[in-house]
Amino acid sequence: MLISLPLDGEGSLQQQIYHALRRSVSSGRIAAGSRFASSRDLAAELAVSRNTVVAAYEQLVAEGYAETRPGAGTFAAVVKVEPVRASLTEIEPAWSEYSLRLGEVPEHSLFRPSRSKLRYNFLYGEPGYLDLPIQRWARVIGKKARGLTEAQLGYAPAGGLAILKRALAEYLQRSRGVSCEPEQVIIVQGTQEAIELVTRAFVEPGSTAVIEEPHYRGFERCLRAAGANIVAVPVDEGGLQTVALQAIERARVAYTTPSHQFPLGSILSLQRRMALLDWAADNQTVILEDDYDGEFRYEGRPIPSMQSLDRRGCVIYVGTASKVLFPSLGLGWMVLPKSMVPMFLRMKALSDSNCSTLEQLAFAEFVSAGYLERHIHRARKKHRTRRAILLDTLQRELGDSVEIVGTQAGIHVLLRLKQLPNDCMETLIQRAAADGVGVYSAALYYLKPPPYAELLLGYASLTPAQIKTGVRKLAAVIRSLSR
Repeated sequence: MLISLPLDGEGSLQQQIYHALRRSVSSGRIAAGSRFASSRDLAAELAVSRNTVVAAYEQLVAEGYAETRPGAGTFAAVVKVEPVRASLTEIEPAWSEYSLRLGEVPEHSLFRPSRSKLRYNFLYGEPGYLDLPIQRWARVIGKKARGLTEAQLGYAPAGGLAILKRALAEYLQRSRGVSCEPEQVIIVQGTQEAIELVTRAFVEPGSTAVIEEPHYRGFERCLRAAGANIVAVPVDEGGLQTVALQAIERARVAYTTPSHQFPLGSILSLQRRMALLDWAADNQTVILEDDYDGEFRYEGRPIPSMQSLDRRGCVIYVGTASKVLFPSLGLGWMVLPKSMVPMFLRMKALSDSNCSTLEQLAFAEFVSAGYLERHIHRARKKHRTRRAILLDTLQRELGDSVEIVGTQAGIHVLLRLKQLPNDCMETLIQRAAADGVGVYSAALYYLKPPPYAELLLGYASLTPAQIKTGVRKLAAVIRSLSR
């Protein structure tokens, strides 16, 4: 049977013939049981090669739209076509209590500042992209990609490659005083996965968890979704006020950023570190130490990590490649007390079978060959120069009308505007942006925002000239609002 086949011109001739015949069978235009034209006749009718028609017929048979009968030809099959309903109502799934709580939590992405194209963008929380050894990284990852073995193309251990765990254990001992064996290191997809794993491991609905105030909200969001009873402990220039912990009993977990408190930038004193460890041991509390940018310290001798002072197996140490290299690398690490390793390996395997093998291999060489430490050394010198210019320009432009907090470490400072109330913040940000300056409010990281305006000023990605000009423009906006 020859019929007129409307070809739609999309795809190859074989695809067009296949789609046209399938539509005709499905719609009933070709009745079930009707014999198709021979492949030779249809090819002549459409002016195509016979092989093109044969291939289209074979595809129809494979999908059940046609059937072949030996010695008789190809016939349209019986196809049950579901009628198209005008509207469909989606099911209403029975969400878990966790999901319902999560639905009430603001999206974590709301607390990540968006990268704008402003000329003087004091974006915080990201490394100095201009300083990155991208060419070196490209050579290392290219070499590893070319040398991948068949075994490395398969699934890797959930806890990370042994070669990377060894390299990190040695590096963390040198750079942060962390005391561990490679088996205590678990590779994760950055700090946030580590936080989520710790939350699942220790937090149940109604259990107590301690956070800093102000604090990194990625952890607070996990706690709220888990149904935790959140207790916020104030932070001052000496870090977490450990005296306030004495009124808190049986907390499951306490989160701290001791080497450069986020967002205030204070450094937890050695005395308070020891008090926190004693309190945790007395209350059987796990301490989550987030050392997100501990490599960047500019004044005084580095204070050892909390983990290096721990003698009771209280501390889980977490680090990330996001600040020392770049966020999209997506690699972080946890250093666990030995007794916790088996459970976290199980949890990691359930949530994520393994991090990328190629990136792990490349990062392992980057660490073991000394490339990472050389990069950090160079970046630290550049950041120190940028920081000095930022502080000097802020002092000259704004003087005693502002307070600058968290200057000893990290890659951002907090600017406290003592003459401006917090409700001026939106206007300040908009006016600064209109003049090409990107600034960001610290109020997002408080449970109870401060009465005065506070800005987070990141400086890692700005040149000295951009810092000077950006601060001058920002100061002009601040002065105009202070009148």
